[in-house]
Amino acid sequence: MSGRGRAYPVGKLRGKGRDAMRPRRRLAAVVAASLALSLVVPLVLSQALPAGPVRLVVWHPFPEDGDMLPALQALLAAFARERPDVVLELVPGPPDLRAGLEAARRSRSLPDAVIGSHEWLPELVASGFVRSLERADLPPAALPGLAAAVQVNGAPYGVPLFFEVAALLYDPERVEPPATLEALEAAGRALRRDDSYGLAFDPRNAFFVAPFLYALGGRFEAPVPAATPEREPAAEPLTEWLEWLARLGREVLPPGVDYATAMELWRQGRVAMTINGPWALEEMRDAGRALAVAPLPGGPGPARPWLEAQVLMVTSARAARVSDALALARVLQAPGLQARWGAALALLPVNPAAYREPPLAGDALLAAFWDAAAGAVPVPSRPGLDDLWTVLPGVLDAVLKGEVAAAVAADWLRDLLAQADPGGGGR
Repeated sequence: MSGRGRAYPVGKLRGKGRDAMRPRRRLAAVVAASLALSLVVPLVLSQALPAGPVRLVVWHPFPEDGDMLPALQALLAAFARERPDVVLELVPGPPDLRAGLEAARRSRSLPDAVIGSHEWLPELVASGFVRSLERADLPPAALPGLAAAVQVNGAPYGVPLFFEVAALLYDPERVEPPATLEALEAAGRALRRDDSYGLAFDPRNAFFVAPFLYALGGRFEAPVPAATPEREPAAEPLTEWLEWLARLGREVLPPGVDYATAMELWRQGRVAMTINGPWALEEMRDAGRALAVAPLPGGPGPARPWLEAQVLMVTSARAARVSDALALARVLQAPGLQARWGAALALLPVNPAAYREPPLAGDALLAAFWDAAAGAVPVPSRPGLDDLWTVLPGVLDAVLKGEVAAAVAADWLRDLLAQADPGGGGR
C-alpha cells in the first residue's frame, strides 16, 4: 500500500508508493507543485557569523500555503528559540525521496534530514542515505505502532511526528458501532434499503480493508501460509478475508462503490457507516450530520489498522547536525506545535498531550482516532512489496465482481508475498 506518489491522485502528503490506496484529500498535489523555496527565520538569517551561519537543511513534504504557512512559521520561530545559533532551512522535497537524494549526493547538496513517510525507510537505509539513531536520544513513542514504524532490522532510523489510521465513522443517531465483523455485516445488511445503505466504503483500498485480514488471523508482514490438511481452506486467513469482502460486496455495499461514491452517500444522508481516515473529518462534518468515530470491528482477533507515519530521518553523518535534527524533532513533538500542525494537515499528532491543546482541545473525533490506533501496525514496507500494492486493487476488484474465486486470488497474493524480500530483510 504505500504512498510513493505514483500514478494516482495525491493529497496533502505523499507516502511511498501507495497512491492506489490513498483517497483524495482536501488539498490536491500542492506539494508536488511547490517551488523549492527555503523558509528561514529572518532574525536568525541576519546573524552575520564570520564563517557563515550554521544551517540545518531539512526536506519536507508539507504545503507552504493556507493554514500551513503560519504553522511552518511557528516551527521556525520555536526552533530559533531552541537553537539560536542554527538557521533552519525547510525545503520542499521531491516526490521520489531516493531519486532526489541520489541527485543531491551527486551534486554534493545532501540535506541534513528529511521528513517523509516511514515507508521510505527500508529503501533509504539500504541505499545508505539514512543513519541509525541512538535509542537513548529518542523520545519514547506513545503507541507501539509508532515505535515499530521507524525500525529497520531492529534499529531505529527516524522519529515519528504525525500519523494516519483508518477507523469506523458512523451516524450515532442511526446505528451503534459494531464490535465484530459479523455485527458489522449484519448491521449493514439490516440498514440497506432501495436508496440507502448501512455501510459504504472503498473495498478496493488496502488501507481500509487490510485491518480485517489481521482480525481473521492473517498479516501482510510475512508470507501467509497456505491451507494444510490440518487447516481447512475456508479457515485460511487470506481466503477467509477475501470471501468476507466478496460477501460484503454482494449483500451489503452499494454496487460498484468507490471512495467518492461513499463520501457522496454520506453527504446525502444515505449511509449510516463508512471507513475512512482523519483527512475526511472536515468534509463529513460539513454534511451537518451526527458523526462519531469508533475502532474498526474485529473477528477472532482484533482488527489492526494500518498506520502511516510521517517521520524525521537524519541523513547527515556529522554529530552536530544529528543533534540539531533531533532538537527539531523535539520541537515538532511539543504539544502546542503538534496540535497546530495536526489541525492544519488533518494528521494525528504522535504526542497525546496535543489533543488537549488548541485548536484540537475538545475535538472528540480526533481523540477517538487516537483511541482507534491503539492496535495499529505500520504499513508494511519491506523490499519487494511494490508489486503487491500495484496489483492488489485489481485483485480485490476481481473478487468483488465475482470474476475470480477467493481461493485463487489468495494464491496469487500469497505468491507475491513470498516473492517480496524472501530473505526476510527490512521491516
